Amino acid sequence: MLQTNNKTSMSFLRKAGVLPLVIGSVFIFSFTPRKEHKHAPIATTKKIVLVVDAGHGGTDHGTSSGSLIEKDLNLKVAKRLGELAPEHNIEVHLTRTGNETVSLTERVERSNKWKADDFISVHIDNQPGQDAGKGTFDIAINNKNAQAKKSEDLAVAIYQHLASTEWTQCKAPSEKSLYVLRSNNAPSVLIEIGDIKNKEQMKQLTDDTKLNALCHAILEGVADSHKE
Repeated sequence: MLQTNNKTSMSFLRKAGVLPLVIGSVFIFSFTPRKEHKHAPIATTKKIVLVVDAGHGGTDHGTSSGSLIEKDLNLKVAKRLGELAPEHNIEVHLTRTGNETVSLTERVERSNKWKADDFISVHIDNQPGQDAGKGTFDIAINNKNAQAKKSEDLAVAIYQHLASTEWTQCKAPSEKSLYVLRSNNAPSVLIEIGDIKNKEQMKQLTDDTKLNALCHAILEGVADSHKE
């Protein structure tokens, strides 16, 4: 009976001229390519004021390797964070916007003046001896910061989001007695983005696609640390 009913139905569809349309619709639907799903950036409802400090600058070059100079890479990362920040409802202020010398005191004063919700100082590592070229993404905090617990929360949130960018990283924030961390009114972290001698790690900064992914991960960590 089922076979008889199927034949009858097919015969009716052919006569009605519907079958070609049905088959064509199924064929088109089956081979329609899916649109790529774009990742929606994590953002908060309340705007966050983030001060990004590009380490070194001016006469202070920081570390270097070949044509790579730390002060330039730090500024590149800082500026890209500023460019991408609006997607996360974050307002970025830079302690320096060009190749100028800015003292540690001035960096902290600017952060406090702008009433930062968070402060991030950007640096590149250069490890000596047997650890040369093995730098990872490390985040430093200071327990004498006025908001030490929030500093730790910020560092952990950034670490969690960086796990999705295939970046080798430390497991927990390190403790460092640095002026820009301990004297800041805002939750503050200092990040060491890889080793300047490690070519694969430096691709994170010299390749625009990788740099965008890195900066989005940092900004998502900032946004996530403010979620209640």
